[in-house]
Amino acid sequence: MAEELPPREAMEFDVVIVGGGPAGLSAAIRLKQLSPAATNRVAPAKPALGSWFGIFAFPRLALAGGLAMLLAIAALLIDNLHLHNGMRQATVDRAALQQRESDLQAQLDNEHASNARTASELGQVRKSLAQVDNGTTAKHAASQLSSLPVSVMTFVLAPQLRGGTQMPVLSLPQRTTQVDFHLELETNDFPHYRVALKSLQDDKVLWHSGLLTAVTKGQNSALSTSVPAKLLQPQGYQLDLTGMPPGGEGELVSNYVFRVVTK
Repeated sequence: MAEELPPREAMEFDVVIVGGGPAGLSAAIRLKQLSPAATNRVAPAKPALGSWFGIFAFPRLALAGGLAMLLAIAALLIDNLHLHNGMRQATVDRAALQQRESDLQAQLDNEHASNARTASELGQVRKSLAQVDNGTTAKHAASQLSSLPVSVMTFVLAPQLRGGTQMPVLSLPQRTTQVDFHLELETNDFPHYRVALKSLQDDKVLWHSGLLTAVTKGQNSALSTSVPAKLLQPQGYQLDLTGMPPGGEGELVSNYVFRVVTK
């Protein structure tokens, strides 16, 4: 009877590559790149008994192929680990940057709101200050005006008509310092005029003006002159208007009578 052989050892693999030459090793490395989870084994082809390749070359090639495959697998695992670590760190950095962005935006919004409130309050303060300054200035100006002794009164007088008995009355405040007379003319026949102030009580000339020029608007002519108020006491006066021709004697044109009262 034939001798029974012992049971053989069995190992399971997804892929078995027969032959440990360059082609077999390349196929094993490529398979590992495509499917890292797949199990494979490179089984050397058994050479013929007494073959030179089987005696000398096969053990060395198989060892070199196995070592190259291990190195390729280790490189793939290291690259994969680095990739996962980089992605995890990028996720952490992105989350930190987003949080910082939210914090800065909230801080900026708070500063804008605070600046808006400050600007509004500053505008209100400036407005109130301007109102106070305007009120103080107005009161100060009114106080100064009330304390000033200068006061000017203006009166319009028409020429005295023949047979006229009504005399204009000029009422002067006590603080009056100057009286402006606007004298209406019947005709404007002279280039220049003079005005003299006389008292009706003694017919004395109290004041006279320099050369005056009449102003004509449409069909009306008039001239203006100013008399110191201190010369005018409560009584009657007369303004004599004299026309001054070029290089000749003056000619009385008209007179204006009035009476002064004080208040």
